Formats: sequence, C-alpha cells, structure tokens
Amino acid sequence: MRQSTAVDCLCPLSEPPAGITLLLETRVGRIEVDPDGVARTVRTSRGPITARRELILAAGAIVTPRLLLLSRIGPRGARNRPGP
Repeated sequence: MRQSTAVDCLCPLSEPPAGITLLLETRVGRIEVDPDGVARTVRTSRGPITARRELILAAGAIVTPRLLLLSRIGPRGARNRPGP
C-alpha cells in the first residue's frame, strides 16, 4: 500500500522528537546558501527561518527538485542560470 512519508513517519508520533520543529503548510520560496556553502536559511511565507544545526527539506517529489533548482542548488548548468 502506498502512503505519504508524513503519514508513515509522523502520524505514529504524538509529538515531534526533541529539537525538531515541524512547519506544516508553509510555502518555501528559496533556500539560501552561506558563503561557506552551507544551506542554513530558508525564505518562507512565515519569513526567513535559520537553522541552528540541520535543515531538512521535504516538499515532495515535484516541489523539492524545483525548489533546489530555484535556489541554484543542483547540476552546474542549472546553478549557472539567472535566478528569479
């Protein structure tokens, strides 16, 4: 049976594990990469969000690659294209 990752991994939990913040129904516009090459900040509909340790992006099979390309993360040809 097919089901979403959210249903499979998150529904059994009564609350997220300590140290993890879930932002559901938040539109992400872009991932910002620091000069040292680390992605820490995400521009969202709630404003910029900066991770202290890790940033986990789970936007689905279509939106995740699109977001990475819009953020110039990915194949060299895609990274060199002018952004929006």
